[in-house]
Amino acid sequence: MERTEALLAAVDAVRAKLDEQRPYTPEQRERVLRWFLPRFIYCSSALGKNDPVTGRETVLFLESQTVSGGHHIDDFLSIERHKRALEVAEQRAEEGGELDRDFLQLLHRKLVEGSRRLAELEERPGLWRQTEAPPMRRRGHEIPSVPSDQIEGLIDQLMSSLKRQRAQGEHPIFSVAYLCFHLYLIRPFATHNGEVSRLAMTTLLLHAGYPGLVLAPDTVSDFLDALVAVHRSVPVPERVPCSPRYELAFLVEFLCSALTRTGERMIDLSAGRKLTTATFSRRALAAQEEQLTQFLHTKSLSWRVRATTEIRAMHERCLAKVEPMTHEGPLYSLSLERAEVLTSHAASAPLRAILPAGEAGVVGEIQLGIRPNTTMRGLEYPDPEQLLLGVASTQYGMHVILVVASDSSQRPVVRTGPLRNNEWPDSTLDTIVAKAIDKRRRTYEYELNLKNSSRSQRFKLKKLRDEHEEAGGVEAPPPSPKQSLPSAADKASKEGSGPKARDKRLDGLSPTEPPLSF
Repeated sequence: MERTEALLAAVDAVRAKLDEQRPYTPEQRERVLRWFLPRFIYCSSALGKNDPVTGRETVLFLESQTVSGGHHIDDFLSIERHKRALEVAEQRAEEGGELDRDFLQLLHRKLVEGSRRLAELEERPGLWRQTEAPPMRRRGHEIPSVPSDQIEGLIDQLMSSLKRQRAQGEHPIFSVAYLCFHLYLIRPFATHNGEVSRLAMTTLLLHAGYPGLVLAPDTVSDFLDALVAVHRSVPVPERVPCSPRYELAFLVEFLCSALTRTGERMIDLSAGRKLTTATFSRRALAAQEEQLTQFLHTKSLSWRVRATTEIRAMHERCLAKVEPMTHEGPLYSLSLERAEVLTSHAASAPLRAILPAGEAGVVGEIQLGIRPNTTMRGLEYPDPEQLLLGVASTQYGMHVILVVASDSSQRPVVRTGPLRNNEWPDSTLDTIVAKAIDKRRRTYEYELNLKNSSRSQRFKLKKLRDEHEEAGGVEAPPPSPKQSLPSAADKASKEGSGPKARDKRLDGLSPTEPPLSF
């Protein structure tokens, strides 16, 4: 629902910008219509067709009545009929935008009357179909059409529902989605149901101040998926026309995206702005972000796509934590050497070697270096250190990993948490990154101190370090009390436990390195 509200807010913002530019001057109106008219007619006519008249051919016919080979002459004449039907829709929008069955029949007549293929049509212009329409099948789902003898009653019921929604203050785009879905269920005419539906929806949209509905032919797959999602949103017994239980959010989101694109283009045209090299990247990025958002809300999408998005977000957060930690001091510096999200096989070898099995195939890598200050003479420095801070993900969790690339004997630090980046508390992530890097910094300082101390001081430093490592750096927990067991069980437990017993049971199997727990 949050996504639906965000898309509605975006298209409402576009409508507000259009309102600021209205009323159009004659020059503005000409610029907008020169683009919108052929675009609307081409998209509405071509949606779902295999060999439609192209957009360029549509423009040429509207401007100069030019036709080209490869199409029936009636395909070009239908462009003129479609233009007249759009003019009827615009006039009705100016008169109040009320829809009724007579208006739907009028639109159908405008689209069909005068066709040279009229003899091929099974039914006459403006009349409800008298035959049964085949069901629509999509991805294993079937949407049946209603019987022909129910069409008139259902159309009247649909028009009454739209009037009621309008009186109750329903958002116009929800009403448009309601009209779109139910006209698709009813399919009142033998032909041109799609064109009639888009003209009727455009009537409601224009009256409410939105741009006309332009559905590009390459979006037909998304359009059909949205219709199927709405149909599936209620149990089978309740899948009847004009039911108020259908969840229209899927179709509303699709329509919002289409209207936003059309509205933004109209805003640019009315303002005299053209697509330039300066605005290309902004538009391309916005389109990609919109498409990615649609992908992420697709249930059948691979989990790796979502994981990649979460990895990128977590990588940016880790980078924001690391950047303030970099510094250049009198003895050594902690510098940021590289930060990028890359495929797993392209990651640095030390990080790649410990990635969890079944990871997403993408890893965020931040490369840090602890480098000596070579201008400080007279001191002996340990070898530079290279630290790798990685972000990886499996289907079960996200992992933040710190690897000391310059010292393979050091165990990596691995912290596992929720799959979603926003579920990691900022304070927790801050602590993980700060402690892991600070531990290596203190180790480097210890080595630096060791190399520049006297023999007795080195002995004391090593002794303190050994004692600390022997204690594990923390106080040992008290031993757990031994439970009272039968002597037989006690003997068996003694013989069957401990490292030696495990070695006997797994003879010849010994780990080459300590296991990682992800």
